[in-house]
Amino acid sequence: MSTTNTNNIIIRVIFALCIHFTVIIIIIIIIIIIIIIIIIIIIIIIIIIIIIVGVVSYPYSKKASIPEVI
Repeated sequence: MSTTNTNNIIIRVIFALCIHFTVIIIIIIIIIIIIIIIIIIIIIIIIIIIIIVGVVSYPYSKKASIPEVI
């Protein structure tokens, strides 16, 4: 009886540890995914800002360069 009890306890401990490890791994994966998404969003925002600045400043740069050419 004592051996089966200790075996059950060991199995429960291992099972609990496995559950904890899987939860920790899942949390780590979720955090990594969130970080990647944030980085992608930041890159997209930077690209959009560069495009907007380029589009907005393009006519001004053309206007500024026309008198110099003439």
